[in-house]
Amino acid sequence: MKHPTLLVIFLSLLTLANTHAAQVYKWIDERGQTQFSQFPPEKVNQAEEISITTTQSASSSDSSARLESLRQQLSGKSVERDKMKKEALEQKAINKQNCKMAKNQLREAERGGRRYTLTDTGRHYLDDKELAKSLAKAKKEVTTYCSK
Repeated sequence: MKHPTLLVIFLSLLTLANTHAAQVYKWIDERGQTQFSQFPPEKVNQAEEISITTTQSASSSDSSARLESLRQQLSGKSVERDKMKKEALEQKAINKQNCKMAKNQLREAERGGRRYTLTDTGRHYLDDKELAKSLAKAKKEVTTYCSK
């Protein structure tokens, strides 16, 4: 092996991973190589003390609980998305029906002739002003319901 000290350092660090904090010393030896150890060197006064903090891994029960929580969140979002799609389809069907009715009203308004509305007292025939208003309203409704 080219760097046996690195292997020793790596293995040392792995054993330290179970603790929350560990002291590591870093120094340069006589040959100019950087060394790491959990014990300070005897001969070198220039050792740098490095504090290493590690996190404890989550237990399997914590991981299972987190996974279940994420699954429930995704399931809830899926249900929400399906509900929104259903509402959008229902709204589309309503708009289609409204469009059909608006086109029929426009066709009747453009056809001309005498038109009337039913009141409590009987028929009320529309005058020219009311006919123009009815035609404008029908065009507006076609634009509103049929352009979506």
